[in-house]
Amino acid sequence: MKRVAIVGEEREVSTKGKLNAYRREGKIPGVLYGKIVDTYYVAVNEKEFLKLEKSAGRSAIYDLTIQGKSYPTIIKEIQIDPIKRNIIHIDFEAVDLEKPVYTSIPVVTVGEAKGVKKGGILDQTIHEIEVEGLLTDLPDRVEVDVSNLDIKDVIYVKDLKL
Repeated sequence: MKRVAIVGEEREVSTKGKLNAYRREGKIPGVLYGKIVDTYYVAVNEKEFLKLEKSAGRSAIYDLTIQGKSYPTIIKEIQIDPIKRNIIHIDFEAVDLEKPVYTSIPVVTVGEAKGVKKGGILDQTIHEIEVEGLLTDLPDRVEVDVSNLDIKDVIYVKDLKL
């Protein structure tokens, strides 16, 4: 898995108005929690996070630095505003890199299916899969070569090579 660093600041448990003030300042409120860390209410820079998310993806290991201490984390949940479609809250879960975790990794298709060239439609019903393992051993994503798929052909999760 990719590993990226992001700096956050500790914030107070706040009212809706204060959380919106953070957002107006270009920060995304969030929470850092886990078995290996006390719970921190945090805020991260929105532009920095979006840049890292675009380059590394949501399944990356985010080294979140709070008060000068860095914690390896995974993104457990991102809340999106249903109207504006922007991120309004992030849950970071601190993890022990020596212990297996249960997480999601994206499934992406590679190539153009034969069936699509014949006028068919590629219907990808699963966009991520749940996996368990050491974060450092898990892939960033699972690539599925669909170039040999003809009309009515199917690939099952059991056919994926991890």
